[in-house]
Amino acid sequence: MTRHRILLATIDLVADRGYAGATMRQIAAGADMTIGTVFYHFASKADLVAAAHVEVIEPLLERTYAAARAQTGFLPGVVAWLQVGGEVLQECPAIARFGAALLQASEADGPVRRIHDHLIQRQVDVLRELAEAHADELELPGHEWQAVADAAQAMVIGLIDFAEHSDVRRSQAARAAAVTMLARSIGPALTTDSSPM
Repeated sequence: MTRHRILLATIDLVADRGYAGATMRQIAAGADMTIGTVFYHFASKADLVAAAHVEVIEPLLERTYAAARAQTGFLPGVVAWLQVGGEVLQECPAIARFGAALLQASEADGPVRRIHDHLIQRQVDVLRELAEAHADELELPGHEWQAVADAAQAMVIGLIDFAEHSDVRRSQAARAAAVTMLARSIGPALTTDSSPM
């Protein structure tokens, strides 16, 4: 629990103050612990960020991937991904701004910046995998599955970027609009209970 509290404080402070602006002392205060306790668990701020990625953020995002894979079609998979992603944003509102802060880290902090790239690439890969798994379904209305995967990739990157720079409510609304647009272009109209809001 101590370690987890430190990691949550890291996500919140890095999201609010940027990677360079968040200090180990501030993170300790945010976790309501001494600086010695933080250093007992983590040798550096880079170690804290890497651990926050592996132990907190990846498990949250894995829920979105599992939800997408559990569906029987591409569109239901994307809808599930967006719905659960919305739940993750509600549960951890700082997650997107944390990613943006990592992207803004200095060139000297290359490993920290690469965490952001990994987070985006992982989501893109899951959607591409989903499109490939349902290639036959996607090609029925005249689309090539690779083109749908490329469009999904652009959508994912855009939604992530938007979430990194806007509040949760607007991000959720953008996710709902993305579902509607996908439904109109590659699938039957979705019922209102499929909305990721």
